[in-house]
Amino acid sequence: MALQLKANRATVADEIVALLRDRIIRGELSPGAQLSENEIAQQLGVSRTPVREAFIQLREQSLLRILPQRGSFVAPINLSHVADSFFLRETVELRTVGVAAENCTSKNADRLRSIIERQRTLLDGGSDSAFVKADDAMHRYLVEMCGRPRVWKTISDAKVQIDRMRCLNAQDQTTRRRILADHVRIVEAVIGGDPDAAVGAMKQHLHNIFENTERLAKQYPGYMDGQTLATKRKREAKTRPGERPYQSATLT
Repeated sequence: MALQLKANRATVADEIVALLRDRIIRGELSPGAQLSENEIAQQLGVSRTPVREAFIQLREQSLLRILPQRGSFVAPINLSHVADSFFLRETVELRTVGVAAENCTSKNADRLRSIIERQRTLLDGGSDSAFVKADDAMHRYLVEMCGRPRVWKTISDAKVQIDRMRCLNAQDQTTRRRILADHVRIVEAVIGGDPDAAVGAMKQHLHNIFENTERLAKQYPGYMDGQTLATKRKREAKTRPGERPYQSATLT
């Protein structure tokens, strides 16, 4: 389907970025797949200029590799960026979920329950990308409950690489059920007005997701950039006597 050309060429480039970014995140365009400016321009009914601009933006997001004289290729998942994304999410979302629990209204509670029910309906029959979007809906709404909707934009922009991991993760039914169970615990704590329980449930949820990155890196080596996640044991070995080890995984 051709995009509708707009007066502002950058807007067309942004639409192309959104289209290709979504296809890369969902795995429709896998790492190593070659993209042609000419072919995409023809398919979308636009000139090569906005496509070229879109390619540059995707390269800046580490989703595309542009190799002179060779072409443009979908980049592997950048595990360093995955670690950065988790660091940001842990820092921001532990704060926001606590505030959400302190300020949850009956209207907020109803919305959170409906989000959980939507996730439940997608548990078995929904597509991977639909389940991930429903997952995002809860996290986004908790941030919005704090009166900081722009904060989610920052998180969303930073978690592109981790979203690619999440779409791979959502293919596993056991993982989907654990994610839903985590979300139920988070929402129950928020609705119950218990900030400590909400923060604890969110921390465990993010830890569970991060733990899967090492499994996914081994399961889909062709999707990754070759880096490896440090084990908890290696991290603790670097901890000085009496110092509490940081629990999130880091990269070697």
